This record gives sequence, C-alpha cells and structure tokens, in this order.
Amino acid sequence: MVSCYFSNLENVPVPRLSNNEYYDRHDYLRNLWLTDERLFSLLKPVQQLELHRYYQPDHEMNQQDLKLYRAQITKAEPSLPARASKIYAHFARRLESAKSGDMVAVSGVLMRSEPDYRRLARASINLARWQRERVGKMQRVCQDGYKQSSQSKA
Repeated sequence: MVSCYFSNLENVPVPRLSNNEYYDRHDYLRNLWLTDERLFSLLKPVQQLELHRYYQPDHEMNQQDLKLYRAQITKAEPSLPARASKIYAHFARRLESAKSGDMVAVSGVLMRSEPDYRRLARASINLARWQRERVGKMQRVCQDGYKQSSQSKA
C-alpha cells in the first residue's frame, strides 16, 4: 500500500502549480541534484523516485520540453502531481531543518531515475573477479587436499 510511505504527508495542502512554478521547482531540484545529490537521501527511496518521475531533476530540460513532459506524465499518472507536490513541500521543510542545524535523519539511500550502467558494469566486473579468485582458491585447496590424500594412501 502506497499510503504507508506517505503517511506523514497526507495533511499537506497541494497547491495547483502554474507551468512557471513547475519549471522553477524543476530548476531548483536540478540545481540541488547537480550540486549535492546526497541531499535527496533525506527522503525515503520511494519519495525520491516520485520526485524524479514528476520533476525530472536529473534531466536538463527547457521550459517547452518540461511542459510537454508534465502533460504526458500527468495524463499517464493523474495522482502523481499531487503526490510529488506533497513530497516537494516535505523535502523543502527537511532542507530548511538541515540548514538551521536541527537534527535530520538521512536514509543513506540515493535513488536515481535510471540505472547507472557504468556502476553496474563495474560492480559486475568486480563480482566476476572476486568469484574467479574464490574459485581459484577453492580449486587449489581441493587439489592440495587430493594430493595429500593420495600421498597418505600410498
């Protein structure tokens, strides 16, 4: 159920945004993403994805493209604008708390709207190397054990 992720956001009023306000929010989030993307980890992973899907902070878009994207995503997911607006307001409050020095819990998880294929490739290569080394060690142990058991039988 989605409501468990947004339970503390239910009573937040959702203002209707003009296209200019929507672009300003995109621009603000885009600047945060480019300067310190770790700030997004102040939100839960699902909340981060909602912001990414609606505001596209990790994509550079002009006003015309963003307006077209907004119309398309709103048609595809009519409730997304309201959810994303609530999350945006919540995020703004969390950022203000962080700036004022209040204690802020960080989830430590940073979500991206799309997979980072370079990191995935690097992780896959490292995993393959680790497995190859491990298998090599196991083969040497087995060979040594076999040699020892063969020598003890003779």
